[in-house]
Order: sequence, then structure tokens, then C-alpha cells
Amino acid sequence: MNMFPSDRPVYQKLNTSFTSYDALLEDLASRHLDGYLHLTHAGYQGTLFVVAGTPAGAMEEPGGAPRRMGPVAVDGFSQKVRERGGSIDVLELDPQLVPLLAGMADAFPMHLDLASEWTVFGRLVE
Repeated sequence: MNMFPSDRPVYQKLNTSFTSYDALLEDLASRHLDGYLHLTHAGYQGTLFVVAGTPAGAMEEPGGAPRRMGPVAVDGFSQKVRERGGSIDVLELDPQLVPLLAGMADAFPMHLDLASEWTVFGRLVE
């Protein structure tokens, strides 16, 4: 399931068996596209954010493994997109939104497993 805006598709359902990832990136760079590529594969989902057609961050959910973000996810996406049997959607976003989403993909939690009965929200966000 894709959790990012998907109202401006550029390409939809490109089969990884017949799509050259490198040629696709070249096309996106020539268009100076701001947006993302969403890859679905058996047991896998990944999102690669692009700014002016250049990879700017990623997040992926490999089947049965924890979500990965940042450079590790960019590498994982780049490997998985070259395997047969997947599907790629390319979507355009407003240029101001892409760095925000890409930055979110590289973010790490500051606090984990906080119990609500012990946490005062106002102090947490100060």
C-alpha cells in the first residue's frame, strides 16, 4: 500500500522485467522530475524519492524484515528494482513536498516506547 500522494502519475505499473532502471532515472533527470518511484514486488514495497530526477532518499519494507530508511534503503531499492516480476509507479509531487518526505525517510525516532501514562506531551515537544 502506498502512503504518499498519488494523484499525479507519470508512469504506472511498469514491469521490472521489461524496464531499465538506469534508463528510467535518465528520463526522470531529463524531465527534472520531483516525486517518487513506488516499487511493489512479492513481499516487498519500496519508495525512492527523486529531486530533479536524482535519488534523494528512500524507505523500504522488505518482507518479514523491519522497515529500512536512508542510504541502506536506496541501495536495497536499487537492487530490488532490477529483479524480474515487480511493478513500478512513478508519481510527480510538488517540489516543496519532496525534500520533506525524503527527509522523513532519513529520520530516526528520538524516543521509543514511551508509555502515555508517564509522558507529558507539552514537555516532550518543548
